[in-house]
Amino acid sequence: MKNLASTVVIASLLQIVHSYHGDTKTCYDCADTPLNFMCSWGGMLADPWHAVCCSPSNPSIYCKPSEKNKCSPSFAKAKQAYFMNCPKVSSTMCGSSSKDMKMQVKKVEPTFFSHSGIKRWETFTNKAGALQANQYDACHYILETSTALYGTGKIRVEIKSQKNVVITPLAGETVEKATAANVKILDNVIFEVDVNLKLVLMVIPEKNAEDTSYKFGY
Repeated sequence: MKNLASTVVIASLLQIVHSYHGDTKTCYDCADTPLNFMCSWGGMLADPWHAVCCSPSNPSIYCKPSEKNKCSPSFAKAKQAYFMNCPKVSSTMCGSSSKDMKMQVKKVEPTFFSHSGIKRWETFTNKAGALQANQYDACHYILETSTALYGTGKIRVEIKSQKNVVITPLAGETVEKATAANVKILDNVIFEVDVNLKLVLMVIPEKNAEDTSYKFGY
């Protein structure tokens, strides 16, 4: 009986989210209105791919940042870095051995990283005719080095291959301050930043692409 009561309470909370705020959305749909931002409400939403999508003037409790309710910046403010806040983003999704997506850059032979299979599927029927479940992946990787070891120099990344994904480099003193303006583009596939900055690679899959992959060296 206690478990049933808990289920009823959770269902009621989810209904309150819907009625008080409006429909929850995927991070991609929320970004379609650039001034909107996302809040997680502790992950207690009916669809794990969804977040509460908030307009700047929304007074709802579900749009107020708190220890429980983690909120993103708007897409207008954060640009591509906004997608770091998509629901369910994890090292498992993105193939990283580090839970915080960090990669240490050292003065050694180039290190290569590759991954495949991230998806942005929306009501999608694959080539075999099977209807695929909705999926809204978004990946990022944080490349950094120790300024104690290397006081000067550059972090350089080269995109070796990419298929059906968009890769955007950002950089800043912190991940939160990372922008495209801090990245020097040597050509379309080689990026460079000062060693005291963190380089963030955002990887976004193209919509309804069945085959995605990418590889970069640093």
